[in-house]
Amino acid sequence: MHKRILHTAGAVILWAYASHSFAQYPEQWDLISSINEALVQAPQLRAAIAEINARQSQLNEADNWPNPRVLVGADDTVSLEQGSDGYALSKLDVIQPIPFGRLGAQTRQAQSHLTAAQAQQQYQFLEVEKNTANVFYALQYHSGLLALATERHESLKKLLTPGKDPLVRYFRKAERKRLIILREAAHQSMASAEGEYQEAVSQFRALLALPQDYVPSISSLQAVTSPPSLERLLESQANHPLLTTLKNSTTAAEVGIDVAKSSRRVDPELVLFSTRDVYAGRVQNSTGIALMVEVPLWNSNDKKVARARSQFYQQQAELKINRRNLESRLRKSNLHLAHVIEQAKHYREHIKVPAREILDLSSLGFKSGEINLLTFMDAHNTYYEAQAHYLMLVYQGWLETAEVRYTAGQMLTEVMP
Repeated sequence: MHKRILHTAGAVILWAYASHSFAQYPEQWDLISSINEALVQAPQLRAAIAEINARQSQLNEADNWPNPRVLVGADDTVSLEQGSDGYALSKLDVIQPIPFGRLGAQTRQAQSHLTAAQAQQQYQFLEVEKNTANVFYALQYHSGLLALATERHESLKKLLTPGKDPLVRYFRKAERKRLIILREAAHQSMASAEGEYQEAVSQFRALLALPQDYVPSISSLQAVTSPPSLERLLESQANHPLLTTLKNSTTAAEVGIDVAKSSRRVDPELVLFSTRDVYAGRVQNSTGIALMVEVPLWNSNDKKVARARSQFYQQQAELKINRRNLESRLRKSNLHLAHVIEQAKHYREHIKVPAREILDLSSLGFKSGEINLLTFMDAHNTYYEAQAHYLMLVYQGWLETAEVRYTAGQMLTEVMP
């Protein structure tokens, strides 16, 4: 089971784990360790945690009654009746709004918003995973290209270096110059590959917030073995975090219609009042109760309901659009992945491996003088071009794998509720 990250304790984990020394980094980075470190450093996840906390607070207060209001009045009525001066407390009203039918709808809406925020956090995790996978695979790819370019340069350099091998032929001046040109061209290719590799390292360091002088060690790029089952991918996509977010947002918008309906009218208000006045020459207190309601004669406030319905229809449409787009992307990516896997397998068996055998034979034949320089150059270039093309096919396979995981909603790390 991969590392689990709790969103409720996520902030503590993220901040506590954010400071590393070189000794605390893995000796060799793999995809999972890279994703875990990227999740630690991702600022959008802290924003997602803050959004969840805000939605939780909203839910906690959704079913609270409105606060009562108190009206206190003082006048000189009693003093005037008694022929004296001064003001005295003469009125005390306690007004309590009664939210009929509104609290239940508000609570359901707040719960849907909270669930949507939790699903949005999962979606943020999924996006970080995909971005990290793309950066990690790019680093593997350019590391492989650099190793291949270095090997190509070293092979030509070794060929031009005098040795004790009795099979080493005597190079004519034109042949030696031609080999020197090939070696220098290989040197330029190696320098270009080095630059692209350093760019990939820089992107990897930036994503994982690694020190600028840190050089990551990674595993080599291996071929994707087989494509996943489309049926299982479609089953997994039904619970895609993005779709779950939109489903709950749609539910919240639908409940928002009920909230708007219950909010068209001002809440009825229960009034408990106490007055102090002079009756029959005596100061007396009187108490009573009253109910105050709105009479909708001039304004029906239906615009709130109409706006809530429009928001609901928009959310419905957005859910359908994203569901359709995700399914289309999944089918396309899975089909392309299967094609790339088969292409890489065929390329390896029928081009890459034979090209290696031809290069070995051509090297021996060229050193012994059995074949000419042009034949050797052709075998040399064919092999390294075949190696580079095969590496690109493997790289494309992993990029499509990341896309398939993303569109299917499959996460390598888990978010616990």
